[in-house]
Parts: sequence; structure tokens; C-alpha cells
Amino acid sequence: MRKTFLLAALAGSFACATHTASAADYGTGAMGYGGPKVVLFAGADARERSFYGYGGFVWAPVADLTQSTWLLRGIIGGGSYKYNNAGVVGGVVDGDQVEGDLMVGYQWQLQPGRFSLYGGLNVQDHDHTPVDPTNSTAGTEAGFKVQAELESSYDSQFYYGFAGSFSTANDTYWARARVGWKVLQFTVGPEVVLSGNNEYDAQRVGAFASYSMDNFSISGSLGWADVSGTQGSDGIYGSIGVGYAY
Repeated sequence: MRKTFLLAALAGSFACATHTASAADYGTGAMGYGGPKVVLFAGADARERSFYGYGGFVWAPVADLTQSTWLLRGIIGGGSYKYNNAGVVGGVVDGDQVEGDLMVGYQWQLQPGRFSLYGGLNVQDHDHTPVDPTNSTAGTEAGFKVQAELESSYDSQFYYGFAGSFSTANDTYWARARVGWKVLQFTVGPEVVLSGNNEYDAQRVGAFASYSMDNFSISGSLGWADVSGTQGSDGIYGSIGVGYAY
């Protein structure tokens, strides 16, 4: 029954990167009794002039993940992006980003589904070549991050998932809505994603698909991103994530 947790986890991915909305905030969906206490996850996200990769964990130190319980989540990611700026030499800025979260949360198992709420530390570092004095995200900034997730149970044939987060580091925000239909171990459906910070805003419309087998799951999405600001350009986006629960 570990697949129940993993599918819900992967369906809640890609939620904290400041330039691609991709650093994978994994959910903690319902399972049968006696579920795992840890899930490990990793993945990548790409669109025009932008790439991001990440890895992390969710741990339930008190009870297992099938129950209402306290959670600890950590994640680290990094990537690169490009944007145009006529005010710098060459007219193009290359950006590199590293960031991480460490958050404490609590999940409530509902009938059916779950709701979770997190809060904790978010640290971001942006480096630009050549130096762009107009970009306020340059350098290292730490902030407080909050995140909420509402998601249907794995046993439901109709899937819904709503998640959002905000960090005071560079005023970074992310929100996503997904609905889908489950056929055997597959769940497919549309998604809408909004993300941004002090220097950019992006909107995504696409589709996602998840597959779960025992204690392993994989999820991916594909669609179109409309971007304004400094981090990347309009174009097709794609993402993939894997998870393992024990």
C-alpha cells in the first residue's frame, strides 16, 4: 500500500523554485494502516532558457505518514537561467541559483483526503554574469516560508490537488491547481501553475500524469509557460519527479 502515499507525494511536486516553480514540495497523501515514515524524492524541471534540479525528504518522526501527524521536510535544489538586459555587456544575463528549505508541518487526514500546513526556513542564492545591478535577487537571502496543501485520497477515482507557498525571501510565491482521473495505477489531468518573485511572474497551463507501483512512483508534466521578467522565457515546459517511500 506504499504506492498510495507515493502517488499523492508526486502529485504535489514542483513547488518552491523561484525561477521555474519546480523545487518539489511533495505532499503526504493517505494510505492503509502501517504506512512508511519517510519519502525520498528527486526531479528536474526545464523550460526555455531555464533548468532546475532538486532532491529532498519528508519524515514523520512521531507517527507514520498514513495518520494525522507532525512532519519535517527538507529540500535542496539548484539550476540556471538566462534573460535579456540591454543595460549589461552583451545584452544577456546568465543566472545561477541554489536554494533550500527546512520546514516543520502538520498533516490532517480527512475523510477522504488530507490537508497539510508547513512553516520554516527558506534560503536562496542568485549569482548573475555579468553583474546586473538592477536585479534585486542577487546574492543570498534567507526568509520564512509557509506552505499549504489540500489533496484527495489515493482511493478516490477523481483526483484533486491544490497547493500554495510564499517565502519572504525575494517575495517568492507559488500556487497550483490540479484535477485528474485515475485509471488503474495512472492518474492524468490538467494543471495550472502561478509563480514569481520580485523580478518575474510566470503562468503555466499544461497536463500531468503520475504512475505508482509498490513503494516507487514517477510523475511528469508538460505544457506552456508564459513568463514576464528576468528568469527565463515563454515556451514549452516539462518536469519529471521520482519518489521512494519506506
